[in-house]
Amino acid sequence: EEFEASEDVFFAEGPAGFLQGVAAINCHLYNSWQRDALVHAFNYTHYVENVKDNTIYPMKSPLPSGIEYGRDDYDYATLDLEYARQVMIDNYAGSVDISGLSATDAHDDPAWKAIADSADPLFEINLTYYGPSIGNQDMSLMMEDNFPKIGVKYTGDPIDADRWTEITHDTSLLDTFGMFLIYWAPDYLEAGNQLDPIYMTGASTNMMQYSNSEVDTLLQEAAESVDVAVRKANYERVQEIIIEEDHPVLMFLRSKTYEIHTIHLSRYYVNSMGYLAYYYAKWTPPPVPGDEPPVEEGIPGYSLGFLLTAIGASALLLMKKA
Repeated sequence: EEFEASEDVFFAEGPAGFLQGVAAINCHLYNSWQRDALVHAFNYTHYVENVKDNTIYPMKSPLPSGIEYGRDDYDYATLDLEYARQVMIDNYAGSVDISGLSATDAHDDPAWKAIADSADPLFEINLTYYGPSIGNQDMSLMMEDNFPKIGVKYTGDPIDADRWTEITHDTSLLDTFGMFLIYWAPDYLEAGNQLDPIYMTGASTNMMQYSNSEVDTLLQEAAESVDVAVRKANYERVQEIIIEEDHPVLMFLRSKTYEIHTIHLSRYYVNSMGYLAYYYAKWTPPPVPGDEPPVEEGIPGYSLGFLLTAIGASALLLMKKA
């Protein structure tokens, strides 16, 4: 607000950055319909507008626009309690009688929340996260409020840095996670650098144990091909599978960038990766009071140099005509 109000500062929102935040769902423990219900039970709008006060953008694809072949026009998940509840009704096969439940979107339907709070919820899930982070605490509180509305019991599991390191470096402990948070930015604007480390089977940071043979094949083919049409088709299909079919992650954050600098600096901007690009920057020093160049005496409003130039040009024109 202080920068925005200053006459000496240029302030504007820049392009969306490439820092992304997702809540990864353990695909070894939770099947596709459970994941489908979860990602449609989260109130993304409230998170962006109220919890984060519009300092972030909603994330709409695992390959955001701005990265090669990235698109934001898929049918990405938004809050839809009626849809999420219907998924639960259509697929749940446990011991709880849910025949009397309604999928109607009554936001705080006590019948669904009562099941979540009971000794026999439709299913349980926890979020393991680095505890001291305020942002992670906010996310946990959101899930604690949202997931019981579809009959799911939620537990937050804050841990310290040592425990986080232990779990993430020991694959035998991966099923400790129900969900966990990943913050990620690519090193460069290439689709494979964004997708391969998270979504390929057995990849180094695929701790959610996501595995889809079609996705693996598409990513491998795209990485090896120099055919633009093949790469485009493959990466677009991968996005479609992740967003519309498999739902391995709950996408909640894409960074927002800002351009803030003195008005005396021009051609200085935030580039598409969210970094300040200063290669073409131009500095125009502010005028110093009392240090303006003197005006030469002569015809009012014109300098002597201007007058002589005009006379010379007129004489040359007359000579050419003669």
